Amino acid sequence: MPKQKIVILDDDANTCDLIRLQLESAGYDSVCTFSGKEAISEIKEREPAMLLLDLTLPEMDGYEVLREVRRFTTIPVIMVTGAHR
Repeated sequence: MPKQKIVILDDDANTCDLIRLQLESAGYDSVCTFSGKEAISEIKEREPAMLLLDLTLPEMDGYEVLREVRRFTTIPVIMVTGAHR
């Protein structure tokens, strides 16, 4: 059975790599993206099973990315964000 694909969108490379490594150790095929445009392109190309979406992004925030993604797919989306103090 092929591995399920997951796209991760986070502008912090360390956070993205940590999530990617955990997903891959659990048997998923995952890819890190660092901008809304890059994530949207990957989703269209890879047709993943899920998107892990950071809300606080510099160019397109997570809500804008979600609106665009919903124009062409209904894949599950988990919104991920870090609390800043």
